[in-house]
Amino acid sequence: MTYDIVVGRSKGDIEKYGTRGSLLIGKQYVHMGPVTSLSNNVYLDVAQSHVVFVVGKRGCLVGDTLVYTDKGNKKIQEITSKDSVMSYNFENNSFEFEKNVELLTYELEDEELIEISLKDRKIVATNEHPLLVVDKGKNIWKKSSKISKEEFLATVDGKNSETKPSKIINVKRIKGIKKVYDLTVKKNHSFVANGIVSHNSGKSYSMGVIAEGIATMPDEIQQNLSVIMLDTMGVYWTMKYPNHQDAAMLQEWKLEGKGLNIMLFTPSKFYQEYKEKGIPTDAPFAIKPSDVNPDDWCLTFGLDTNSREGILLSRTVQICREKIDFSIAEMVAVVENDKRSDEHTRNVVANHLLEADGWGIFSKEGTPMKDLTVPGRVSVLDMSPYATLPNGWMIKALVIGLISKKLFTQRMIARKNEEFANIDAAMHYFSREKKEKLDEPLVWIVVDEAHEVLPKEGKTVATDALVTILREGRQPGISLVLASQQPGKIHTDVVTQSDIVISHRLTAQVDVDALGQITQTYMKEGLQEKLFNLPKSTGGGVVFDDQNERIFEIKVRPRITWHGGSAPSALKEKD
Repeated sequence: MTYDIVVGRSKGDIEKYGTRGSLLIGKQYVHMGPVTSLSNNVYLDVAQSHVVFVVGKRGCLVGDTLVYTDKGNKKIQEITSKDSVMSYNFENNSFEFEKNVELLTYELEDEELIEISLKDRKIVATNEHPLLVVDKGKNIWKKSSKISKEEFLATVDGKNSETKPSKIINVKRIKGIKKVYDLTVKKNHSFVANGIVSHNSGKSYSMGVIAEGIATMPDEIQQNLSVIMLDTMGVYWTMKYPNHQDAAMLQEWKLEGKGLNIMLFTPSKFYQEYKEKGIPTDAPFAIKPSDVNPDDWCLTFGLDTNSREGILLSRTVQICREKIDFSIAEMVAVVENDKRSDEHTRNVVANHLLEADGWGIFSKEGTPMKDLTVPGRVSVLDMSPYATLPNGWMIKALVIGLISKKLFTQRMIARKNEEFANIDAAMHYFSREKKEKLDEPLVWIVVDEAHEVLPKEGKTVATDALVTILREGRQPGISLVLASQQPGKIHTDVVTQSDIVISHRLTAQVDVDALGQITQTYMKEGLQEKLFNLPKSTGGGVVFDDQNERIFEIKVRPRITWHGGSAPSALKEKD
């Protein structure tokens, strides 16, 4: 007998509301002896506020790995979005070149990697990284840690469009690598590395499923919700377009490909350029310099608040705030006219401010928060133009921190008004009509690669604002969806404050241990065993929450919109 599972919702609320105010995220895997099948629908409650932690698997290669492009081999650490990378189409058993790839970089701490040697080449990868193995004439993806000596890898030489099996002569574990890299290849999710066919990282797209679900809610619920996606990698603009590539799979799930009317914001510096080039964008986005406090300026520039430069910055902000709103140019003018600082200090601070002005994210007016938190709409802030800058994550953290801080303040005020209205309606039961629509919608903030802005060690400009929402955001009506491929590297408050976790397969022990901190209080069966025993199909994962206190093995539903990144459940397959 099948039944509906609603994570994040109490049994009492399930009996009262059923699945109303929840969205479908997938189906549960049910084991009956040797047979595993998909059965119960799994829903996510969005009527109340939650902290949702989405975890994807991580697979990477060392920096000097040679990736084959249309111009020959190039080190993976030097690949840019301008490169055309050779990818492998698994279904057609053919190769093609793909553009607009994205480079991902990860720091390692005392982690063992796998070195696999063939007769004429070798590859060094993390345990989770999938490679194409030739097994009894069939090509299959297999993780590096599961590949053994005497097996055969699928290799290709240069522009030769056919794979050939190459025997593995040695497999060993190595240590001492501090940084690894991976690519997001949007169509075929693969590339040729050192002449070996390699899968790109399995980055979860569950956040897109959540945003789609909210955007397609019934009007009476949708009008009280708003989604802000802080898109650090530039992959969610494709939600404007329907998912035609997985029509057969969508039909199996009784779903239909559909583009959403999302609002795509681009940093003001790049807005006109995007328009001229035909890159999708709807509106420019900017923040006010007056919204950045002295401590955040210092943290952004890497300055000590008590240093000469930090003191000058603080004094500058205080002077400029007499005008309420001001520009970077006005800040520079104040710095240059400061008589209490020496010339060197003035030059250092002025140069930092001029550099910030060049980011094209600041304006005296800024983008009003009401333009971002529109009821029933998904707003996507595309911050990918900063992905290739040396200080790109610093800029992204600044934007994420400011938006989070302003949203928290806005919702705190709105919540007081809502509570007053509820009390007033209760005290005047027959003479007051209860409002169905909130004056300010409940907000869902979605942040990808969250470990970059909420690190376990140290802090960024976004840390304090996000930690405040983690600890206190649910009361005023703010939900936070954080995604990371490295849960072992993320702030401990993410682990302790998350009431819902969606985790795809993990094999790095540090990441499994980090998630285990959530489950150990109520789970008798280990999380690692659940993850290990997942069916080997794409889109598999586990979900657990504080309400059910149980781990559910699930398969994430296919996206109805076109997915701009790697898609764990976007491939047609048999279970």
